[in-house]
Amino acid sequence: IWDTIRDSNGSDSRVLNTQETEAAKEKLAAIRQAFQNWVWQDAERADRLVRLYNDTYNNLVPRTFNGDHLRLPGASTVITLREHQKRVIWRIIAAGSTYIA
Repeated sequence: IWDTIRDSNGSDSRVLNTQETEAAKEKLAAIRQAFQNWVWQDAERADRLVRLYNDTYNNLVPRTFNGDHLRLPGASTVITLREHQKRVIWRIIAAGSTYIA
């Protein structure tokens, strides 16, 4: 919270009012805590809000790729691919198959 102070020559300056700022922060914390207590008191309301949140925000799952099953005939026997390399190969194959019609 800022206080505006006017100088004798008419210019304004702003000064932080630390006491009122701290009081406002404490009030905000009390309001937040009261809301958190209130929102979960009613089981029906809590279930409705959880369902709304999950339907809105928890409905997307990133796709994962696992190339452990890949057998690569014709690939070098000297080089052994690492797990992340097989995942990339499978990701490319899987992404390419979605575009083939």
